[in-house]
Amino acid sequence: MWFFKCKKNNNVVKDKASKSTDEASSKIQNKQTSPSVTKKAVDILHDDQYSKTSKSLAGSALSQSNSNKKSSQKEASKASKVLKDKRFSQESKSVAASVLSQTPSKKTAKK
Repeated sequence: MWFFKCKKNNNVVKDKASKSTDEASSKIQNKQTSPSVTKKAVDILHDDQYSKTSKSLAGSALSQSNSNKKSSQKEASKASKVLKDKRFSQESKSVAASVLSQTPSKKTAKK
């Protein structure tokens, strides 16, 4: 059992619902790209030195910056490859990590 305060009158309200995997997955589902990663993504999109893969991940991260959109499995696969590859910059890897963290898990996706 957990408690929360009502904003209107500061009363403590009891809620009998226990924290479940649904609550944990809802926290994951509400992830958004941080302002620092958003800036890196913008920089990547404006710089011709970055690869198509980096730019694709940057676009995905930007689309998630002010919304509850999630990364596709295809984008997650790209992000995973970027993180493993030594040729990609730290900026690209930061954006890739953000995209990967916003991909619904296979367990969540099946529900």
